[in-house]
Amino acid sequence: MAHLMSKILLVEDETKERQFLKKILQRSGYEVAEATDGRHALRIFETFQPEIILTDLIMPELDGLELILKIRAGDPNIPIIAFMTTARKIGLSILKFSEDHGATLALAKPLTEKSLMEALTTLSKSYKVSRPVDRDLESSDILNTR
Repeated sequence: MAHLMSKILLVEDETKERQFLKKILQRSGYEVAEATDGRHALRIFETFQPEIILTDLIMPELDGLELILKIRAGDPNIPIIAFMTTARKIGLSILKFSEDHGATLALAKPLTEKSLMEALTTLSKSYKVSRPVDRDLESSDILNTR
């Protein structure tokens, strides 16, 4: 019996990081559409109709925070995972700010397979997705959940 796959819109301007995350997601059974910045993501969002958005916050053109605000204006319920490098205290503040302005979860880079699967497992428990991730993972890499 075939089951439906969750559709994820992956927004990341760094090619290697995007390819790494896409490989993890596809291996886990997700259908993935890619965007290199927020403007590109908005165009894909309308036609692809993802169930989950995974976005970097620091990107050229339209950044992740602006993307989240625009997505939330039209779809207040879609799960959004925001991520960025947090080498400094300011990075943690930006991640918190992203949650305060619409991100469902905020993760620190570098993302690992474990942290990504934990986040998706957390979302599958709170949101209706076609194919929930069913892995038993710890939540140590997730900064905050709602």
